[in-house]
Amino acid sequence: MCFPFLAPATALVLAFAVSGCTGKTGEYAGRGAGAISGASADAQQEETFRAAQQEKQDRIRAKIGDDAFAGLTALAKCDHATALSNAATARKSATPDYALAGLWLEAITYSDQAREDTARGLYPDIIAADPKIDDTTGAEARRRELVEGLTRIRGEYDLPTVCA
Repeated sequence: MCFPFLAPATALVLAFAVSGCTGKTGEYAGRGAGAISGASADAQQEETFRAAQQEKQDRIRAKIGDDAFAGLTALAKCDHATALSNAATARKSATPDYALAGLWLEAITYSDQAREDTARGLYPDIIAADPKIDDTTGAEARRRELVEGLTRIRGEYDLPTVCA
């Protein structure tokens, strides 16, 4: 199953670089012309960070597919309608990992909406599709892990941990 990447994918989708007089710029700011060197070091550091984040996003997108990736992004922003729409599209994929990612995305989206019974209704499909899940207990445990990861990542990026 490729959906263990949920938390990292969410973090990567939401990652951003902090700007302003931090890092080397702030360190060198009191040194006059040295601030230019600090700004250059900050720019280099930020570019390296962004390139690494983009590479990770591309790798995750390749594993779960464009539709599940877009749905995951929407879910992190509490856009449940878009997340469910993307999940439905991903579930129809001919690529088994993409279809499985769509199924898990659907389950955690329902969970995030406090529609636990609807999420649990997907367990038979999850058990059939996910070779790492053998029973409803395993599906329940994995779903809870994924929802907890989503909540944690939202908090780290100052997004609402609970959607309205």
